[in-house]
Amino acid sequence: RLELRPRGGLRVEATDDLVSWSDMEGRTVYVNSRARHILGREPDELIGEDGRQQLHPDDLPACDAAFADWMSRGGQDSLTLEYRLRPADGAPRRVSARVTVARDARGQVVGVRNISRDITAVHAAREALEALTAALEAAIPAAEAGVQGLPDLLDACRAAFTSWNGSLPLAADDPVARLLDTGQRIIAALQRAAQDAGGEPDQKE
Repeated sequence: RLELRPRGGLRVEATDDLVSWSDMEGRTVYVNSRARHILGREPDELIGEDGRQQLHPDDLPACDAAFADWMSRGGQDSLTLEYRLRPADGAPRRVSARVTVARDARGQVVGVRNISRDITAVHAAREALEALTAALEAAIPAAEAGVQGLPDLLDACRAAFTSWNGSLPLAADDPVARLLDTGQRIIAALQRAAQDAGGEPDQKE
């Protein structure tokens, strides 16, 4: 019987990613200690469980369909999925998962490897950036003609959104955090200026 367990145990245990292996029936046969942080459960508790039980039910159909399609094509290369997990504390955590297959000496698929990175903070920052960008876009027509820099700030928002590598955690001096703070302060300044002028500025034609 082929033992489905990763090599380099110390390295796998030290990673910040959730690493798991399952057999062809979907039963978990190995999971690293990161399960304590991401799932709020001891690794031994997960052995033998159907790994799909950890997924948010709303994300399960799309993941199942993508996995079935990938396996129908031989499980070549890797499959990248983004979905939510259901930790023991009930607060969903969003992960980006890279899935590959394990093969025996004859090339037959005998199991599945899953390396999942917690991107919960990244996703929250992405949504905050989108909300900030929308607020700034709405503020532009209402800004006084002499206010400069809003178009450049919007360009910075888009650049940060597309190029930021999503390092975790989101530190206070992170460019994205500074961008969010700057945008919020600009909007507050425009609102104060409108109040000092006796009301909200008129929309430009």
